[in-house]
Amino acid sequence: MTARPPHPPTLEPAAAAFAAATARPPFLYQLPPAEGRRAVDEAQSGPPPVEPPAVDEEWVTVPGGPTGEVRVRIVRPAGVSGTLPVVLYLHGAGWVFGNARTHDRLVRELAVGAGAAVVFPEYALSPEHRYPVAVEQNWTVARWIVEEGAGRGLDAERLAVAGDSVGGNMSAALTLMAKERGGVPLRYQVLFYPVTDASFDTGSYHRFAEGCFLRRDGMRWFWDQYTTDPEQRARITASPLRATTGQLAGLPPALVVTAEADVLRDEGEAYAEKLRAAGVPVTAVRFLGTIHDFVMLDAPSALILYSTLAAAPTLDEAGRRVSTRHFLRELNRFGLTSAIDAAGGFQNFPDDYATVTDLARSGELSLRIAYHLFPQTAGQELADLRRWVETVRPGDGDEWLRLNGAGENLTWSAADFENFAEPVGAGRRLRVPPRPRRPRPGRRRGRPGPLVRRPRPAAAGVARVVGGRRRGRRDRLRPRRPRPAAPPPGSCRPGPGGAVTDRKWQVRGALRTSPGPIGVRPSPETEAPGKGDAPPTDRPLP
Repeated sequence: MTARPPHPPTLEPAAAAFAAATARPPFLYQLPPAEGRRAVDEAQSGPPPVEPPAVDEEWVTVPGGPTGEVRVRIVRPAGVSGTLPVVLYLHGAGWVFGNARTHDRLVRELAVGAGAAVVFPEYALSPEHRYPVAVEQNWTVARWIVEEGAGRGLDAERLAVAGDSVGGNMSAALTLMAKERGGVPLRYQVLFYPVTDASFDTGSYHRFAEGCFLRRDGMRWFWDQYTTDPEQRARITASPLRATTGQLAGLPPALVVTAEADVLRDEGEAYAEKLRAAGVPVTAVRFLGTIHDFVMLDAPSALILYSTLAAAPTLDEAGRRVSTRHFLRELNRFGLTSAIDAAGGFQNFPDDYATVTDLARSGELSLRIAYHLFPQTAGQELADLRRWVETVRPGDGDEWLRLNGAGENLTWSAADFENFAEPVGAGRRLRVPPRPRRPRPGRRRGRPGPLVRRPRPAAAGVARVVGGRRRGRRDRLRPRRPRPAAPPPGSCRPGPGGAVTDRKWQVRGALRTSPGPIGVRPSPETEAPGKGDAPPTDRPLP
């Protein structure tokens, strides 16, 4: 039997339009470097779809390195003084293009969202300066942060490195150099669709060789500008994927982000797998419907991320059922099995609420999704609540109906899906100790089951048992549970005032993400429930 070719990905409208606009020659790699740089600068010079946040910035000249000095831009959230954690950001654009202007919006969002100072080196570009000049310049800046950064309010004890594309390549190289040379205490690494190997034979290289913005022959050209020496290309500071697990062991936790329609997708995900095999905590995320550079590009970036939501109302009833099933299964893959809000930015009222209700009635949900009644407009709180009261009746949420706390306010995960932020003060959310749960059909004891399950003969859905209670008893009050005790001294859980007593928590808290597509998110392996926090529960609050 002949294998069928993989189904082509469906790009978001903005990504598809951008890919189509860049699918015709002349391509960037066919232009002289100086002309290509002007083209990239012009493409990024237009007004972004969202006004970038205000920041304070300064330029410094860092002495040292192969060229004698490096110009560095330091960006802080506007009006914020004092010592801040640091993100050393290494820009992409093929080692040939890119500068502070092309990445301005991205750097601003990262600084404001993470509450950090972003240090942005303008390293020397290829082909005028070939490997390893840029890598060594970045190392010089990292050492400067450690040795001189305190004088400019930079906390070298809370230092992360991040980069996109070839910047992700050099970020990975910097972690390997820090391990080998010492002296740079990197706490986290964020790699946006990184270049990890000087090879062009992966499945994604063949599948997306042309027509999806970054071309296979384009990457060959970029590598030729960087280095043509096979021995240099094989070094782990040029091709991090060729590092052994022993060389990767002990590197800082990593977030690896890839795009679905990108020639670099497979090698980025392979590097994430190799880091994980070496014992490094890794979060790997693939964004569907996107192309290379979707984080950096100003014109399509916001539309790429949100156009799916805008298109949701066009689905018919059957399409909504299929879409909702897949959506909930994806939540299962993230480990979410507690009741969540039917909205939370994902669903559209009232059609998608009705779809969820219909799935529950047909027994296709293992947990009934709750309604979250909350005021949405400042100054119109009573009107908002009246509207909800007229719309939703007691019992609509089955056993999961609550006055407050469904959805993103109840998930208790490392992210709330809208802005990937997590409250850090113990007084800002109630942690309920876990209670034994009765095993339910189709589940293995001790493991939470999926939100969506396969139909069973005579399936009664949640009408049988939900959380150990039978339908018809939801009007019975439960005894009030005591508040959990304060964490003991030395615990890495935040204290009552939101302060923390463990440096690792300070690092991760400082780099917690912001609204928008950019952010530094702690790895689930290092911040999962049960490792410093009381594990979440999917039982309703009293």
